[in-house]
Amino acid sequence: MDPRALPVWKEEYEKLPVWRDTGSAQPDLALETARAQSMREREPNEAGFYERSVAPALTTAVRYPFEGAGMVDVALGVKTPEQAAERAEMYSKFIVPQTPIGAGAMAGTMAAPLLLPVRAATVLGPKVGPVLARILGGAAGGGTGGFTTGDPGMGALEGGGANVMGEALGTGGSKLLRSLPWIKGVINRMDAKRIGQAVGEISPPLAGATTPRKFQELVEERGLPALGAAKGEVVHRVEGMLPGVKGPPWTVERSPGSISMPSLGTRELPFDASKPADVLLRKANDELSRIGDMLDSVIPLDPRYQNRDLKTLYGDLYQEIARGLEARGGPAARAAWEAGQGAYRKGRAVYDVLRRSKVLEPGGVSNPLDDLEEHGMLNVVKLQRLLMDPDVAASLRKALGPLDFKKFSDAVFRGAGRGKIDRVALGGGGPFDALATIGRGQQSGAWSLPMALGRVLVPNVGAQYVGKAPLTLPSKLQAILDVALQRMGGAAMAPEARQ
Repeated sequence: MDPRALPVWKEEYEKLPVWRDTGSAQPDLALETARAQSMREREPNEAGFYERSVAPALTTAVRYPFEGAGMVDVALGVKTPEQAAERAEMYSKFIVPQTPIGAGAMAGTMAAPLLLPVRAATVLGPKVGPVLARILGGAAGGGTGGFTTGDPGMGALEGGGANVMGEALGTGGSKLLRSLPWIKGVINRMDAKRIGQAVGEISPPLAGATTPRKFQELVEERGLPALGAAKGEVVHRVEGMLPGVKGPPWTVERSPGSISMPSLGTRELPFDASKPADVLLRKANDELSRIGDMLDSVIPLDPRYQNRDLKTLYGDLYQEIARGLEARGGPAARAAWEAGQGAYRKGRAVYDVLRRSKVLEPGGVSNPLDDLEEHGMLNVVKLQRLLMDPDVAASLRKALGPLDFKKFSDAVFRGAGRGKIDRVALGGGGPFDALATIGRGQQSGAWSLPMALGRVLVPNVGAQYVGKAPLTLPSKLQAILDVALQRMGGAAMAPEARQ
């Protein structure tokens, strides 16, 4: 078909003499590109305004730092002035989107995760929600930019398609990194730090357990003494709020720090048999703790409490102490003591869960990235299984309250909530751990040896971590990767790139 037969305005045809000189039977891409450019110049629209005014201004502003770096390179003789200028132009145009499609895709990619509704983010989870938001945001932004050029479909493909590739690259690279030798130990240390931080925020006396070794020390050595010392400090402070009372010689003296406890007091003076003697708060508190320990089977049952309902006895004694404190020291003394008791209950509940998890699991072979081989790793999987138990979860929620329970649960499940548990490779994550499991009889079957040999380079391959997977690209870096692929895709799909 002769180019003259194309539906081109006569004046446009006259402005493009190259069309008349070609003998080609088919219009080539250069002619179509020139025609489209001429049309944009004749009829300014949103796309033309962005490309003529907005993009050049932004590109010029971004080019200044690169030009400064280029001047340094020229002064050092590393680059010629032309090379420095070319580099500054290339970098600034790569950073600033040069088309409305690129600008829309970039804006959608960056803004969509921030605009994701809270409920949608909760339903989709920390893994799927941000990824889907970036993909849909890039497609929506690119499509919006495409409306200004009359091709929203190409805009959506450029924005959404590039983001799909970017998310695949980011996820695949992170998964490969988690499969490498000894990375299992690195991830375990990250888990220990996160869980230890949550434990310290819930119960300050238990703070400081940020490595597997320190978790072991917490459970085996310092945990209970630290909780007891913190509770003792509260009791001592509250005793200072209880004034002593000295009456006439024939009355019972009320010593400082004591409260009236009918169930624990003794009638020491025969002429005042109607009034029980006061009891020091620390003694009443110690008896309350002993009953609690017997209730939890920490210490043997005292014969005095044989055939008694310890739970009811504990509650009655607790209320008696609280009433005695309020009568002697006022509401402030009672509130301070009850706050100390609540803090102790929280710490003790978390401590009991850590103790039941056995804290550590065998560490496997020596690990150059982790000096805790003889102490093993924090048993995160056992913690997750414990919190999956409805009875354990209900008891812990009652002791911690909903907010602190969520904080502890989010730390253990990496923000995913109770539902699934980690699935990780056996051993410590070293290159020969899979072979060691065959030697110990933990793996058998015809394919055990080939699979174990394949795991030498990627011993933790196939591992699945609940919640936000460790060692993933931060959201901002992932968004930057998506936008970089948008630029590359936009450049590849540009008409001049296909000539």
